[in-house]
Amino acid sequence: MEKPPSIYRYMQFEHLLDLLSNYRLPLINPSCWEDKNDALSTKLSCKKDEVIGICCFTISGANSIYRWSKMAKNNLCVRVEFDRQLIENNLPDKIKLYEVQYKSKDDLDNGCLQSISDCAFLKSTPYVQEKEIRLVMRCTKDEKTNKKIVGYLEKLPTNTIKNIRFSPFLDREFFPLIRKYLQRQLDDCKWENVTISCSKIFNMIKWKNSLRKAVKKLQENKK
Repeated sequence: MEKPPSIYRYMQFEHLLDLLSNYRLPLINPSCWEDKNDALSTKLSCKKDEVIGICCFTISGANSIYRWSKMAKNNLCVRVEFDRQLIENNLPDKIKLYEVQYKSKDDLDNGCLQSISDCAFLKSTPYVQEKEIRLVMRCTKDEKTNKKIVGYLEKLPTNTIKNIRFSPFLDREFFPLIRKYLQRQLDDCKWENVTISCSKIFNMIKWKNSLRKAVKKLQENKK
């Protein structure tokens, strides 16, 4: 199966500014995550003297209310679209890219787990619609300089980002102002060919037009 050309990461606006200014993505210690099931599985994947850092993406570009509500609760959250091949080409040996495997309790009971290290990219089946993919880095505990951020994927090429899309919960009156500010940041940091958009999931013009046509057709058939 052909790999999707893009991967997407939802993030808060201040994290986007760090990405643009420093050309990097953080690898987070999962012990800081809210999802304790996920925190446990990643912890179990580690050796005794090891710590793990993970950066999460999705391979799905679907503009769904589920993703915005689950992954980008803040009005100023964004979804950043990355060129997957450029991300992979920039990976140092210590950082790997894995697609998450979704397994049920029955799958685990029936011996689906082949390696303890696989726990780092294992989630339960209710999360399957996330279609998650992860950057994973392992290092010894004495190398960890920050409790939350274990390390970074650094020196991202300035053509790695394709699009920055803002949340549908953002007040539309502020979008032109924010877009202007963000474009200035992109230009100052020399990011290339990045488009800026805002999700229109609450105001889908084509869908509304199709609905009007469908209703009109029903009305005409009744005459």
